[in-house]
Amino acid sequence: MRTLMERIKDIQLVQEGDMMHYSDNLSVVSSVDIENNKVYIKVDNGDIVGMKIEDFSRCTFFRNRPQRYY
Repeated sequence: MRTLMERIKDIQLVQEGDMMHYSDNLSVVSSVDIENNKVYIKVDNGDIVGMKIEDFSRCTFFRNRPQRYY
């Protein structure tokens, strides 16, 4: 089990432009904010994905954008 600080460090590694796969959606990250034990990830289409810090591990991130994605 990861500590809260370890999870926050993982979240801070996410950068603008990273690809995020969450709940069968593939999006490009615009920004990441941590507030009141919640993570808010704004994606390229303007949506904001909010989740508890504990649920962050359900996301998968890709640093290099694939040439195509479907």
